[in-house]
Amino acid sequence: MLLCGDFFQLPPVNLAKCSFAFEAKCWPDVITCSILLKQIFRQNGDQRLMKILNEARVGELSSESAQILRTHSMVGGLGKGGHDDGIRPTLLESRNAQVDRANAAEMNKLPGEVKRFKSKDKAAGTMYEKQLQHCQAPETLELKVGAQVILLKNIDPEAGLVNGSRGVIVEFKTAKNQSDLPREFRKLELPVVKFQAIDGPGSSKSGDGEDEGATKLIEPAEWT
Repeated sequence: MLLCGDFFQLPPVNLAKCSFAFEAKCWPDVITCSILLKQIFRQNGDQRLMKILNEARVGELSSESAQILRTHSMVGGLGKGGHDDGIRPTLLESRNAQVDRANAAEMNKLPGEVKRFKSKDKAAGTMYEKQLQHCQAPETLELKVGAQVILLKNIDPEAGLVNGSRGVIVEFKTAKNQSDLPREFRKLELPVVKFQAIDGPGSSKSGDGEDEGATKLIEPAEWT
């Protein structure tokens, strides 16, 4: 029997009633050889980040690492240079239901009209229809001006607008070049999103050299 995992990532769901697998009485009889994988691939080459992650992993963050993280933090919604870009830090939850409740609560706090966008789905058969519920994008998306959003696809990598980029909706408007859109979307008011400032060749600098981030009309996207 071969077991593979990382006990540092998440404890058992109910740690009060259950213990870690390696605490089982049968563990030393069943698992006769343990191998620790030490080579890091994802952050390879960034020694400072690797040090921070290794410390955070065991819950022993040094004061030096904590200070480095603070220099990258956004306190009170302030972005780089202390400018209020309206983009709030991400709130992490462990379950989708908690995320949905938090998103709904924040959306209800916003004034203004709700804009609803419903997906247009099609499938070759029942088996494929069931797969639609696993799509990253929701079947119905409700948005308002001021809503915090995140990209689920790469739309402009050179400008840093990739899967995971965060921003805030500043307005809704129709697309200028409508010939590229399917007919049913041409009169639709689409969200205009101001994205968080980034570092890189696509960043837009203001007169004082501060990165102002990118503002972009988000057009319909397709998942297959």
